[in-house]
Amino acid sequence: MVVEAAKSSKAHFLALPRDATVAELEAAVRAALSISATKMSLAVDGCTPAASATVGDLSDACKQADGFLYVAVRAEKAMGALAAPCFASDTV
Repeated sequence: MVVEAAKSSKAHFLALPRDATVAELEAAVRAALSISATKMSLAVDGCTPAASATVGDLSDACKQADGFLYVAVRAEKAMGALAAPCFASDTV
């Protein structure tokens, strides 16, 4: 899967088992990107997936023609300031 953050030209690739939940994906994204922001949201095709959904179900339903699942990340620091991770990608 490809993890992207707004306003950046880089992407980060993560590999998780199909039975991993979105909550586990969020934890992996936080660890991979060293995000310590208090609020972070993930979006797939513009929608926020349920924390209990599995990566496999998301991939089956939402992967792109290139075979990748694109996950957008938005992190906010305290008081609503946005935190931009050091990588990410363009629009899906």
